[in-house]
Amino acid sequence: MIAQLWGGNGVAERCELRADGGETVPCVAKRIRCPKDNSVGAKRKRKSYHNELAFYRTVAPELLRHETCVVPRPFELRAEKERITLVLSDVSPEYPVSKENLSPTQTRTAIRWLAAFHALYWESPHKHRGLAKHGSYWYLETRQDEIKRIDPHRYKRLLRCAPALAARLNGVVFEAGQRCYSPSSLTLVHGDFKPANLQFSRDGSRCVAYDFQYAGRGYGALDLCYLLFPDGLSNKAALCYYHHALCAALAPEHTAPSLEQLQDLLELSFLDFFRFLLGWYYHDRRPPARLEHAAMSVLTKIDGGELLSPEGYRDAVAASYPLASLDKAR
Repeated sequence: MIAQLWGGNGVAERCELRADGGETVPCVAKRIRCPKDNSVGAKRKRKSYHNELAFYRTVAPELLRHETCVVPRPFELRAEKERITLVLSDVSPEYPVSKENLSPTQTRTAIRWLAAFHALYWESPHKHRGLAKHGSYWYLETRQDEIKRIDPHRYKRLLRCAPALAARLNGVVFEAGQRCYSPSSLTLVHGDFKPANLQFSRDGSRCVAYDFQYAGRGYGALDLCYLLFPDGLSNKAALCYYHHALCAALAPEHTAPSLEQLQDLLELSFLDFFRFLLGWYYHDRRPPARLEHAAMSVLTKIDGGELLSPEGYRDAVAASYPLASLDKAR
């Protein structure tokens, strides 16, 4: 067994498949037992496992044609009631290195993978409709239990802002009470892009990504924020590197966002992830001062340090972080 899945919902283990010619192919089998209870967390997990199944059925075959964003090759995909089995190529022979703390070389390699992946689905995340409408594992709608654990007095402003923030990260703002949507810069995101879900070549120049349970629509800054956390807002070199790689990878018909636009999206992603952490990890302890200060600085940019009404936060988010282009009432 390689690992037990989160919450005891199955295992990942090495196995072998026999090819037509008689040779054996090393594989990894992810055997999932979906939780049966109806808690919010169980429902989220069930959806995530079916989401990963959809990813390997629809997206992975496309990515296998691109050497710039490598994923495991799916050999066998099965779903039977509450059990899902993914038999994937074992990437460890070619990508044997896995580290919790990435070196500068590995970080740049991971950023190139991200940029290439985001570029492939730039402004067309609806191409694969079987995937999650909201990429990332901390999306507000699925984290209501965590919201209830956040200190309602200390973080009243953030709690009031959270719905408008979540909408903006899905390409939606409200102007004069009217819903406005823009697909500009939206793409397909990994949703859980951390070192634990990456493996590297020995020299660190190539990587493979896996665990696509939370892949779906979103801004690429969500993935970049999570990869660089907690230093995403201060790591200007990494943001510039991502911007350069994205510009190089985008098809000619697409317009790349400016560095300033990416910085805005990174700030929103950082604040949203901090909201999740407050209810998931820091609900019984104070977050580090540096982390809280960075997040509250973004919030103050939105509300000026004053508690607003829900409608006020809708307007303030739209004013502080406007959409690049607007489609009314869509």
